[in-house]
Amino acid sequence: MLMKLLAAVVVVCILIEANNGAPVEEIEEGVHTAQVIRTKRATCDLLSVQAFGASVGHSACAAHCLAMRGGRKGGYCSSKGVCICRF
Repeated sequence: MLMKLLAAVVVVCILIEANNGAPVEEIEEGVHTAQVIRTKRATCDLLSVQAFGASVGHSACAAHCLAMRGGRKGGYCSSKGVCICRF
C-alpha cells in the first residue's frame, strides 16, 4: 500500500514538473496574466509548512529561484505569500 502511494506521489510530481516545463502559449491581448502570479505564489502558499519554528516555504522559494536561469541567488517569501527572487 505504501509503495503504491509513493509511486502515485512520484507520478503526480513528474506530471506537475512536465506541465511547468511546457512552453508558454502566446498571451492574447486583453487577457489577464494571473497565471504567472499563481506560479510564484504556489511555492510560498502550498509549501508554507512550519514545524519546530522552521518554514519550508522560504527554502522552497530559494530553491526555485536558484533553479531559474539568469543568475538568481536565492529568494524569500514576502508577507503576501509571493516568492521574491534576488539577483
